[in-house]
Amino acid sequence: MESFTYSLCTKDKVPIAVSCLCKDGKTTECIERLNSLKEYDFGEYKSEYTIDYRLHTIIDGCMSDIKEDIICIGASVGVDDAEGRTGGIFGSCNNGASSATESVFFENGMVFGVKPGKGAFAIEEEKEKAENIINFFADEFDGSYEKSITLYNKLCENGNIFILMTDGSGEGSYGIAADRKNIVTVAETAYKGIERTDYKGFKRIGIMGGTFDPIHNGHLIAAQTVCDKLKLDIVVFMPTGNTSYKNKKFVTSGDMRFAMTSIAVESNERFSTSSMETEFDGISYTADTMEKFRRFCDYDAEIYFIVGADVLKDMTCWRNFRKLISLCGFAAVTRPGYPSVDRNKYTELFENDGSEIKFIEVPALDISSSYIRKAVKDGLSVKYLLPDSVEEYIKVHHLYEDNKKARNESELDRILNLIN
Repeated sequence: MESFTYSLCTKDKVPIAVSCLCKDGKTTECIERLNSLKEYDFGEYKSEYTIDYRLHTIIDGCMSDIKEDIICIGASVGVDDAEGRTGGIFGSCNNGASSATESVFFENGMVFGVKPGKGAFAIEEEKEKAENIINFFADEFDGSYEKSITLYNKLCENGNIFILMTDGSGEGSYGIAADRKNIVTVAETAYKGIERTDYKGFKRIGIMGGTFDPIHNGHLIAAQTVCDKLKLDIVVFMPTGNTSYKNKKFVTSGDMRFAMTSIAVESNERFSTSSMETEFDGISYTADTMEKFRRFCDYDAEIYFIVGADVLKDMTCWRNFRKLISLCGFAAVTRPGYPSVDRNKYTELFENDGSEIKFIEVPALDISSSYIRKAVKDGLSVKYLLPDSVEEYIKVHHLYEDNKKARNESELDRILNLIN
């Protein structure tokens, strides 16, 4: 038996998060089927019954030919303006949903807990050894954010294989799908559906690339400063994909870095996030990314690629450097107290190739992603170094606590690389 989590948005932008227990060796096949949900329209459903029924129908439909391989599956969906707490199904494909009646039951060496409108779990464990989980679920679990995370942590502490889902629609709901390796939320999945992919109408655009592992306040302040001084219409944060200079380092999965970046910038109407690189399977090169990005902009849009001034000395070694500087201008960020660069040298270099470079001084904030990762690992506070919402995301997903747990590509990323 093995477990996995998966998340996607349907064709009409409805977010769905799935957790599943399946037979050994069947995860890839299950995800191939679930991936087809991207071509489904979820539809306009608002009532508790119709939302759950629709979710059950489309999940059951895409898994119909591999039902025998599914031990238990849970799914959570986020529907706007749902009439009541709902948006979750749980059970087996063969025996139908188990989420219609509140219960705790035991079957084939597993413990199952179900609370309609709140959530459900399944864990491989003897009844006596799961008393702590059962009692919390029966007496305290209410589907809220705090109780959902507490239940998730208790299941993780047990040490055995499990899945968990909580309902994702309606006021007060907090939809998640989780197993021991990963937790995905309906809220973070929704960012995939609302991501801006068309930049026509914007005449002055900034592109801020970076690993963003994690994104922090230094990134945000630098971007806002450049935005103001160059009078940009929008700054697009673009987490890096598989790069030639990062491929030997451990990097948090692209989905997680995209989610953290989206969470960090959502309150600023002049900021946006792009998954153009994290969704690309091959090695990402900036010149190729900029060429692709330009296809989604007006032909006369002015685009500025934002870099740290310390990067300039290495840029001429970048792949297709001449092509890159023909596609955009550059905003080189400098900070007081840091070594200066020869501005005349780089201004001449870029102008000779028909491009331009602007030097922008930003506040000197001595914050780095590497410091934040180490601080989290060492149990130190990272408050005021990054947005509270990103700090909470790191806590929920246990990022950086253990290098082996979340620093490399997630299992899901590796699976998707096989099937895409």
